[in-house]
Amino acid sequence: MTPRRTPRIDVEGPPAAAPPPPPAPPPPRLDRPIPSPGEALCLVFIIAVLTLAAGVLGQTSPVFRAAAVSLAVFLFPTVTYALLYGHDLRRTFRLHPLPAASLLLALAVAVGAFVLLRELTWFLHQFMPPQVEAMRRMEADVREILAHGPGMSLLVIALLPAIAEESLFRGFLLSALAPWLGRAAAIFVSALLFGLLHHFPSQQIAMVFLGTLYGAAVLRTGSLLFSLIAHATNNALVLLCLEVPFFRSIPWLAGEAPVPPLPLACASVIVACGLYVTGDRDPNREAQGTRG
Repeated sequence: MTPRRTPRIDVEGPPAAAPPPPPAPPPPRLDRPIPSPGEALCLVFIIAVLTLAAGVLGQTSPVFRAAAVSLAVFLFPTVTYALLYGHDLRRTFRLHPLPAASLLLALAVAVGAFVLLRELTWFLHQFMPPQVEAMRRMEADVREILAHGPGMSLLVIALLPAIAEESLFRGFLLSALAPWLGRAAAIFVSALLFGLLHHFPSQQIAMVFLGTLYGAAVLRTGSLLFSLIAHATNNALVLLCLEVPFFRSIPWLAGEAPVPPLPLACASVIVACGLYVTGDRDPNREAQGTRG
């Protein structure tokens, strides 16, 4: 007798659970290694407003006023802006070390550029003389700062302005503009803005020249330290020419005559050779493919 087969009944179970949705992509990060040109222009606008607002410090001590402008108007907003946007401070401000030979080279270039600047300033004053009253006020402020001693004078007039202005112009702005405009145009634009920071037309043109040299040195060495040393040295030499009788007695150092041909030629050779010897080793250019 054949056993009877029980018909198989397929019972459908509950439907399989749908696979979980893929995780949402993380929100885009705001941080970038270096600032964009738009951020650079925004920072320039902020600092321009702060510079105008700093006029309320006119009745304060020249020491306090000079230190406040360097720190509160230039350095603090620049560093804070870079931190808020998460930029790489090392690349934004080119905080790369320099060999000892390059540090000495920065001093030599600074001295040569100072001599060239004296010649350029004397030439420009023949066509665009500065305002006498404004010059007197500036010299009175400098002499009041000098009365606090050489240490305070070097700090307030030489070191702090060099750190603050180089961080903005050859640090933040140059890093932001170079990948977009190319190195030559970025150097000129940052130098032009640096010149506009100053008071008289002749001084503005002279500072564009100086800013161009500093910008080229920073992009060639890849380190802000080069221009910082050169800038501080230039400011210190200005103090020496105001304070030391020996330097005041030399007409071309006092701005009363053109620079003689021999010092002028030596200064030109020092600056040209100094910028050439620095080489071209900017880490930011290698990382970003910055245009030349």
